[in-house]
Amino acid sequence: MRTIGRNLKKRARTDFLGRGSWALCFSAEELSIVDSPGKSDRLDRVRFHNFLAPLLSVCDVSGHELELTSGMALIDFISRVIHRKIRQTNLAVLSTVTNCRSASELLERFKTSGLASIRGMPQMVEGEVASVAILGRSLALSAQSDSYKEMEKVAWGLALIGWAITKWRVAQICEICFRHAWPGNRFCRVHSQAGPDGRSRAKRFAAYRRGRMARGIAELRGIVFTKGPDGLQRVNHYENTFLWLMFPEAAPVFTDNERDKELYEALRGARRVLLKLGGRTALCKPYPELIAIFRKKIDQDTLEAPNASLIREAEIWLQLEEEVAPTRRGKGVKTIALVDQAVLIAREGYSKVEIARALGVAKSTVSSWLKRYSNFREAFRHK
Repeated sequence: MRTIGRNLKKRARTDFLGRGSWALCFSAEELSIVDSPGKSDRLDRVRFHNFLAPLLSVCDVSGHELELTSGMALIDFISRVIHRKIRQTNLAVLSTVTNCRSASELLERFKTSGLASIRGMPQMVEGEVASVAILGRSLALSAQSDSYKEMEKVAWGLALIGWAITKWRVAQICEICFRHAWPGNRFCRVHSQAGPDGRSRAKRFAAYRRGRMARGIAELRGIVFTKGPDGLQRVNHYENTFLWLMFPEAAPVFTDNERDKELYEALRGARRVLLKLGGRTALCKPYPELIAIFRKKIDQDTLEAPNASLIREAEIWLQLEEEVAPTRRGKGVKTIALVDQAVLIAREGYSKVEIARALGVAKSTVSSWLKRYSNFREAFRHK
């Protein structure tokens, strides 16, 4: 599959309208390509036309014109036709959209356009890239004619899609924990020290410092969140998720609620995550409500619905946070490393005196570890 990001490099960084029309057409084409036995993949033009039917209709693009081109030429052709139609019908909105110098300026202008509160349209949630993409798609494909107001919806819808795909390309995971970072940022909201989020500067720095300590323990134990296989897999799945947001009718169907079952099974074994979600009553909630609670309580900037892998990563991280909590003594990285070594030695059947001698600490220190660390206590009990 070709990547959206690679083919968008040639476009201007602030050309949100052009990026949006290109990304929408690209998504329709990618989802319309079918396998041909013994031949190269071919484009199902009927399926492609059905995906973009409302937009093609108001832009006067006929089925015969779609037959004349294919591939990148087809996408560029439709993008040019859409741009020309908007320029002929509503030059004012075209000027407003194309003169935005930044992503934040585009969103601010859209909020004052009056289209953000149209009845029946999806709501745009501040800080959620997916909600902006869904609203843009709904606006772009809701036009009924080529009138002034209808083409204004098309222009703003495509611009929002362009804004979303721009952010989507730089989606990343927090440098400290498992959470997603707002596109373009290094850290998630929990560990970021920038921006007004209701916390004082001291509290933001304390959360960042605890995160660094937990990250140090994770590295000692060989746990990697940002560059591990699961993290890379999540980032690589963003493009497929974007295609399905554009055309949800083409999204794969999970039979017998396979996705739901896998997620709920992972939650049953994640005690700390369940506590964050409100206890075991969270298991009784419907899937969409559970996903909404997860985004609000645990990972606010995730671009797609959480899966079992993300739940397991969240449980591991919350356990690390417990170990470095301010109320816990001996929460330093060196202490945790010594305790982990003590656990391994205890499993071999050595006594407290022998463990203390092997690690170069006092016997009383080993005794205090037995009181504080349950994993060490279990290893010592079953030696």
